[in-house]
Amino acid sequence: MVKFVGKHSEISWVQTEFYSLDISTRKNYSTIGWPTRTLTEVYGPTSIGKSTFINSLSGVVGKRLDLPIACLDLEHQDAKTVEAIMNTVGFDGEWLWVNPDGRAKDDFSDEHLLRQLCKKVSKGYITILDSVASISPVAEVEGNIGDANMGRRAFPMAQYSRLINRELKCAEKGTISFMANHRYEKIATGLAFATFDTPGGKVKSNISHIRIEAKIPYIPIGSSKKLAHFGDGWVFEGKVDKNRFGLSKSDFWVYIVGGKGIHKGLTAMFDCVKLGLAEIKTGAKLYMKGTGEELGRVSKIISDKEEFDFGIFYNLLKAHQLSADDDAKLKEEENEQVEYTQDREKNDE
Repeated sequence: MVKFVGKHSEISWVQTEFYSLDISTRKNYSTIGWPTRTLTEVYGPTSIGKSTFINSLSGVVGKRLDLPIACLDLEHQDAKTVEAIMNTVGFDGEWLWVNPDGRAKDDFSDEHLLRQLCKKVSKGYITILDSVASISPVAEVEGNIGDANMGRRAFPMAQYSRLINRELKCAEKGTISFMANHRYEKIATGLAFATFDTPGGKVKSNISHIRIEAKIPYIPIGSSKKLAHFGDGWVFEGKVDKNRFGLSKSDFWVYIVGGKGIHKGLTAMFDCVKLGLAEIKTGAKLYMKGTGEELGRVSKIISDKEEFDFGIFYNLLKAHQLSADDDAKLKEEENEQVEYTQDREKNDE
């Protein structure tokens, strides 16, 4: 038996109650949710909902763990929109804007602000950097327009990533750090397909515990597919490229209401579609898979989302989770039986 000596920080998993999101970052089927003490990069095209997703998730985790939120906002978010998002997910704690803490020239540099954001982790804050692509290194700020500064952003991001990783590991409370990032097409010659990269260098990507590519999926409707814009919002798909503490190469859906954040009920509905528990047929009518029971027209459910009873979708997802738990238990029992048989055969020898 291994005997551990010394203090080591523990990782826990926080259930967001967004089902496909919880299982996409799970440790296993018995431990689902978002892992703490993690640095997460969410990257994708502009205006796809990265900031809204991160803000919503921060609010959910902040509410579950009773933690405040600190945000280094380099893209100038609208405070009223942030408030609306926090109200949607039920967060009523402190939201701190990270600003210069003095009057000296260096206090206004993005490098200094990044260090200030790192310090908030040790104080138990969930931290948000929005965004990596908007960081202006000192060389850019003080240089002339037209100066070549390629790669300058990678240096502060490498230091920031290492520092915040250390803070996350050593912090008294298990918290989470997020950073939004853009995705841009790389200039390549002779390739028949487009290749993409994200600003901030490779160290940032390597040190991140979780990396998620954001996109809008195509939804199957009958025999055709439709880009997932519905009503006053859209389905946000996250592809988990990397998850150091659990499952990688998985994906999830959440439904984002424009200017208000992730809607729990509509996320459950589209999760049922994603998992094949419900299907959208011609005319955008929603049916329960296998029974043929009509659950309503998608556009009507979305327009009536504040009054609609989403209980049917929660129950379907709960049954799906119980089934997954049973599968995991059976697998565990099979493994135990194999080990028992191997031990007996070894003793007989």
